[in-house]
Amino acid sequence: MSESTPSLRIFACLPVAGLLAFCVLILHEWWIVGVVADPAVLESYRFGSESMVSHCGTKYVSQGAYAFAAFRDSVLALALASVFAGGYVRRSVRLVIGGYALLFCGLVVLYAT
Repeated sequence: MSESTPSLRIFACLPVAGLLAFCVLILHEWWIVGVVADPAVLESYRFGSESMVSHCGTKYVSQGAYAFAAFRDSVLALALASVFAGGYVRRSVRLVIGGYALLFCGLVVLYAT
């Protein structure tokens, strides 16, 4: 990216902010469900119920599956944010475009399952 194209910098910074916010939210879910594991809070999630599993997917099969999925998703979001941050720092259009391609593929996989 050259200095004359500030819009490319915006296209690199916006996903970093969004992915980091997503990472913080999902890590908070992991902390609540996986580490703290308050029984009153866990009861509200209704892990293992047929309606939750059929509507929301297999991550609601158990508390451990949900915690693992939350941790996995946050690590992947952090890795993807680092691709965008690398594109911003190196001023590399290829990294930014590659980050968007990875983001698109990740969303397709996330919503296809």
